[in-house]
Amino acid sequence: MASENVIGMEQLLESVNALGSEELLQIIDAASTRLKKVGMPKGKRVSKGEVPSQLQKNYEWVSYVLGDARLNGWEAFTIKKTQTDKVSGLKTEVETDMAGSVERDDGTFVYSDTNDVFTHGHAMSYSKMLKDRNDPLYTQFLEAFSEQVSEVSTPKKKEVKKISAAEAAAEKAARDAKKEAIKAAEKERKEAEKDAAKRHKEAEKAAEKERKEAEKAAKAKPVVQKAAPLVTPVKRLPSPAPADDAAFASPSSASALPSASVVPLPSASALPSASALPSASPVATTVTKKAPSAPVKAAKAKDTFECAENDLVPWEWKGEWYVRDWRNFVWREENGEMGDFVGVYIFAKDVIEEAEEPDQ
Repeated sequence: MASENVIGMEQLLESVNALGSEELLQIIDAASTRLKKVGMPKGKRVSKGEVPSQLQKNYEWVSYVLGDARLNGWEAFTIKKTQTDKVSGLKTEVETDMAGSVERDDGTFVYSDTNDVFTHGHAMSYSKMLKDRNDPLYTQFLEAFSEQVSEVSTPKKKEVKKISAAEAAAEKAARDAKKEAIKAAEKERKEAEKDAAKRHKEAEKAAEKERKEAEKAAKAKPVVQKAAPLVTPVKRLPSPAPADDAAFASPSSASALPSASVVPLPSASALPSASALPSASPVATTVTKKAPSAPVKAAKAKDTFECAENDLVPWEWKGEWYVRDWRNFVWREENGEMGDFVGVYIFAKDVIEEAEEPDQ
């Protein structure tokens, strides 16, 4: 694409007819800044405002062509510019051939030779070519533009309705009631959202609590369920110990004793007189004492608790029920199940001492 040169006053004025209001305001601002530097001629004033009605159609047409070209592409055309020599004042018309468009992968249309996009300055020349040959696109634009202008140029008349003071008060009351209803509905909506958020938060807390309890239960030791015994032992006294050998043998009957011999007593005349009796001499009498036999020791009490290896048995101790295994480790009994660990039972002391809980 050829580089754009500085255009002359005639071309500038011609291009103004195709500019929009925003672009015209930009030109006016630039011109005002320039006038402050070079000074404004006497009797000349710069006016600002919207696009004049006589320029509105050209402005809209150029904008329409710009949008259509970027959306649907364009064909090859020629840009004509008039250049004026600053020294001689000679005007020369320069023509620049512009290539047609191609569509990129992203759907954007660009020039086929330079990959440049279609600009507003290009639309000014391209729209003139379409207008001069009365292109169907121009006809379509004129129909749509005429409809828009007719709607804008024919404003709707404002209807004035006369009502009484009572009707005006009733309308005001209705408007106020409507506002209050809208306000109440908005308040109710906010409260509903607040309640929903609260319930959601509570549900999350409950779910988190259940999750933690489930994790705690998963880490807990499994409860060993034992089959109930057919015969339950009851509290009783210890069995007597077997007696030692008899220290003495008792006779079986009185017949075993020796029978006493009967000796007849002599008569009184046959007895010697006391004087004739020899004097009695002291006789040493020996008394043999039998040593007492050793006391029989009472048999040592025996633990009557019975439990098979690797088993657990309900066990009552001092009025409370426990669960005891074959190693004498004791747990509390809770509703027929093994509860907290207590310790190890020492039969000799009849106590439960603290100990580390064994592995099951």
